[in-house]
Amino acid sequence: MISDELLYKIVYCIAYAFNGFIVYTFMSTFFDKQTLRVRKWVSYLCYVSYVLVTSFGYLIFNIAIINLMTNVLGLAALTFMYSATLQKRFLAALYTYIFLFTSEIAVYLLTGYNDIPIFEKGFYRDIYGAVICRVLSFAAAVVLKNFKAMKNKEKVPAILWVCTMFVPVSTMILQTIVIYYIKNRYVLILSVCVTVLLNVVSFMLYDAIKQMYAEIMKAALVEQEKEHYYNQCRIMQSSAENMRKFRHDITNHLCSLHEMLENGRYKNADDYIQSLIKINGSGSSYSNSGNVVIDSILNYKLQRVAQLGCTVKADIALPAELELDPADMTIILSNLIDNACEALEKTDKREYSLKIIYTKGRLMIHQQNSYSGKVKRSGGKIATSKKDAENHGLGLGNIKDAAMRYNGIFKTEYDDRYFYSSVLLYLSESVEAEENNISQKVTIGTE
Repeated sequence: MISDELLYKIVYCIAYAFNGFIVYTFMSTFFDKQTLRVRKWVSYLCYVSYVLVTSFGYLIFNIAIINLMTNVLGLAALTFMYSATLQKRFLAALYTYIFLFTSEIAVYLLTGYNDIPIFEKGFYRDIYGAVICRVLSFAAAVVLKNFKAMKNKEKVPAILWVCTMFVPVSTMILQTIVIYYIKNRYVLILSVCVTVLLNVVSFMLYDAIKQMYAEIMKAALVEQEKEHYYNQCRIMQSSAENMRKFRHDITNHLCSLHEMLENGRYKNADDYIQSLIKINGSGSSYSNSGNVVIDSILNYKLQRVAQLGCTVKADIALPAELELDPADMTIILSNLIDNACEALEKTDKREYSLKIIYTKGRLMIHQQNSYSGKVKRSGGKIATSKKDAENHGLGLGNIKDAAMRYNGIFKTEYDDRYFYSSVLLYLSESVEAEENNISQKVTIGTE
């Protein structure tokens, strides 16, 4: 027969092993995986060592001040596995301990243990409290990790977040039923093991699904970028082919022009020159700033605007290189132009202009397009008018998220005739980039 003292120690050891995973979850929230300075197996060994040292300190001494010191020092030691400033290490260890300590105190008070000696040996032996305080700490770690994901603008389905909170809450309820209504102590120990495993496995599954979702989104952006680059190469190839043909026939063209001018056929000469300009300018290259990423996106997307039968006015002043993630630029420009096309399709008076300027570390994008004069709003925000609102209503939000990653802003305005979209991004300033800024104004389409 298992005694009460032995039962508590067994349950405590199982629950405290779970505590090692909880601390790992907190640390992975405060520190990115890329900042880990040691091998993975070494980090796991460090977490196991932390669990062993702190649990033995509790089981042998069980004095609050010693428990506090071993936990704080252990957490501080774990932070040195990551590349970070001393301030960040200190705050990570402090906040982690505050979450763990608050969970324990809350459970102690709820289970009626109000007298907590600081310098003397404690006599807390509540099995329910030993389990629930770990599950509660784990729930706090999950919430904190979810808030970090929200801050980083990670797009994760809400159902996953609900599931990660459902498991801790449901296991707390089930554990309460087992502890207070089932008297078999072997079943109780097994239920504690199952509780720990369910929480660990559910969180690992959530993490794997979130990572898979991020990879799918990244792959979609890469494919979109490839399509833009392919179109840019096609335009460049077409321009090079036209130039090659033009150079091949340049002598014949000059002879024809000379004959026309010599005979006073100035109108014919002017028409001939205009035809040569049209031939040489074919290919609809809207942006030739030298910035491959932005040129690729604009030359691909603005073709659709031109196909709607409206004049495309583009004013581009950019350096060849920018401290900007191509994926973010794809998100911003693609969604802006797609939204403009959606609006242009619904009006007969089609006008479009785009201005992109880089100056003193700031990238400014301003788009203006005509629209039908009707704006659909939902919950105080502009909403898509497409039937598949769930999939198409994310464009403006994605632009805002991308802008915020550069401490920038995204603003929309409209009047009776035009819809205005403005994006401001703060990039690292480069003197060389400023000196090599290329200004280009292009107007293509039907007036």
